[in-house]
Amino acid sequence: MNNQLPVLDQAVLDKMRNDYGEETLVELIDDFKRIGRDSIDGLCKAAKADDQKSMTRYAHDLKSSSAVLGLMRLSEQSRKIELASNDGRLQEARSLSTNLEPSLAAAIDTLEGRS
Repeated sequence: MNNQLPVLDQAVLDKMRNDYGEETLVELIDDFKRIGRDSIDGLCKAAKADDQKSMTRYAHDLKSSSAVLGLMRLSEQSRKIELASNDGRLQEARSLSTNLEPSLAAAIDTLEGRS
């Protein structure tokens, strides 16, 4: 995990708020909470089954949904998992995914504190 990246790029969140309004931003954050949890659950199940295609897809979904909200650290962690999975480096992808739960919790806590 890259701890040098900020959990949140506040400028991204501010732009979303300015472009789409507070109500839409709150909906997107609520959607992210569900999508983030579903992606991690799916990724864990896929990892246990050595399902490379699903691991890549779930990591991609988490990467993209976190990037949309400016969750830079989680997005980068997910990108690394996606690349490792896509390249067939499943053990590396599993190893990288061990910190997803606390990363997601930190992302959600940050969103709730700054949104």
